[in-house]
Amino acid sequence: MKKIFLSLLTLSMALFLVTSCDEDRDSNPIFQEAPSFVLNTPAYAANNVYDLKNSEYVVLTTSQPDYGGFPVSTVYTANVSLDGENFTPLSTTSTSAKFLLPASELNEYILEQLGEEPDLSNPVKVYVYLTAHLFVDETLGVSKSNTIELPLVKAYDPNEGVDGPVLPTSMYIVGDFAASNGWSTFVPFQVPYSQDNFYYAVVYMQDGAEFKINPDNEWKGNDKGYGQVTFDDQSSGGFKNGGDSETSNMKVTNGGWYTFIVRVKASGQDINYTVIAKDAAVYVIGAAADPDNWSMMDEWRFTAPADANGEWVSPPFAGAGELRMFVDCGIDWWKTEFTIKSDGTLYYRDADIPKNWAENVGPDYSQQVSAGQKAYVNFTAGTGSVK
Repeated sequence: MKKIFLSLLTLSMALFLVTSCDEDRDSNPIFQEAPSFVLNTPAYAANNVYDLKNSEYVVLTTSQPDYGGFPVSTVYTANVSLDGENFTPLSTTSTSAKFLLPASELNEYILEQLGEEPDLSNPVKVYVYLTAHLFVDETLGVSKSNTIELPLVKAYDPNEGVDGPVLPTSMYIVGDFAASNGWSTFVPFQVPYSQDNFYYAVVYMQDGAEFKINPDNEWKGNDKGYGQVTFDDQSSGGFKNGGDSETSNMKVTNGGWYTFIVRVKASGQDINYTVIAKDAAVYVIGAAADPDNWSMMDEWRFTAPADANGEWVSPPFAGAGELRMFVDCGIDWWKTEFTIKSDGTLYYRDADIPKNWAENVGPDYSQQVSAGQKAYVNFTAGTGSVK
């Protein structure tokens, strides 16, 4: 919180004003609570855009709550919201009825509310109210103002135009699990079609398996351990730190098939890594399943094998046509789609497919299937077949 400086003289005066003297009680002011006070709507807000990038402050004005008709040192806090319901108190406070709210602090709040990839092209509406309490005791004089609207507030990206770190263009997972051959093979992640800074891989882990992620396919010192990433365990694996330092391996308690997702984001000159673990789920979609329902349906989920070298098996196809499959990563299905090439290898979508694989990518990338057949996929070997 921004420090608020107040002289001893002001403090003593505040104490005097809220305390009755033994003498002349009838002439001394008596402190009273004030449940509400008025926050003025800035005249500027009516027809103008608050351009936070080119502003130092957003100026808010109010009148001190009526604590008995006399001035007393008061602390004001600004509370802001984008929906008019869920308010957050900002850290900067003021002892002046002219509240200078730092534009950078309001901008930071807006960016947090808009999420990872905010659309900053248009202004947003911001709701504001103030709370107040006495400087000498935050439990005294607690009061809340009315809520005002700042209808046009334009946020900005503070990193725009600033040279940041170069984000990785590839990602690998390495460890003592089967596909990695005892820390000797760097297993590549896939890149979703039209999804930046996002990587995924379907991997089998035995009980107690340990691993790291690495933007390189060799040891260059860029590998990341448990404490060097934000680990979001959405699975049944019981993932944890495999050691006692931030560079220690990531470790799974319960073996099984998992989809690992790595998201990277620049933060100043640093790169933040988020690792998400999900119980692996693979689906059939389209003509072979239900040509009228292109959504993820439980009845079209593959059955996972019991070990790293087994095959994932689809349900029997309901219809004939081109086979379409995808890995569930919590994003649009077509971004993590894959196919089985004519040579039996898996191929992950990297192109726009407005019609189908055969026409938009090539006949060697298209699997034509019949009703009753099944797809068989080996993610460890990177192969598949239909029979």
